Amino acid sequence: ATAARVYGWLLLRNKLGAESFSDTDLAVVAAIAIQAATAYENARLGEDSRRQAAALRDEQERTRFAMAAAHMGVWDIDLMTNAVTWSETLAPVFSLTPAQAPATLDRFLNLIHPDDRRSFTEHMRLAVAEQKEFTIEFRVIWPDGSHHWVAGRARVAYDEQRRPARLLGVCMDVHHEKLLEQQFHSAQKMEAIGQLAGGIAHDFNNLLTAVLGNANLLLDDLDRASPF
Repeated sequence: ATAARVYGWLLLRNKLGAESFSDTDLAVVAAIAIQAATAYENARLGEDSRRQAAALRDEQERTRFAMAAAHMGVWDIDLMTNAVTWSETLAPVFSLTPAQAPATLDRFLNLIHPDDRRSFTEHMRLAVAEQKEFTIEFRVIWPDGSHHWVAGRARVAYDEQRRPARLLGVCMDVHHEKLLEQQFHSAQKMEAIGQLAGGIAHDFNNLLTAVLGNANLLLDDLDRASPF
């Protein structure tokens, strides 16, 4: 037995050369029992730890797979040092390898399109000042110079004194969705233009029908020998 749990019993029945067990015998047996119980408990705790570690690795792998499949990742900015930490799945959103992930806020911001950079930093400032989450869509610059749309969400994490300590965020690649949205809007515009053109053609056809009808009536009233 240990101080926390009883794991079994040791039964003493006969002692060779004596009719009973001495206090010393009982103390030795108790010490052996404690050592055996401690070893068993340590082995059990070790096995539990290994199972928990394996379960944690499996959970982390499932999370990593889900985030990679969703083309998203997480980032962490230390508000005191401006140090940046990226998850492995975030780098591909910016067409980077994990080793190329920015380590500072300035390098992170340099990956954002200049036209969207001010808006991103303003959202960060308001998140810290007003202690609220923010969502934003912005363009990032890939190494090949192309621009890709990303959606982001972030919130502030606080230290034990409730002071803003870190900014935690997640980004998702929404470039394909943005292109589809733009195509949809373009299709809507073309449909509206088509409807407008069809309406104009219909109205013009009505006017032309009236003009041709009146012209035919006038022709009927003219003498065939008239030069007009």
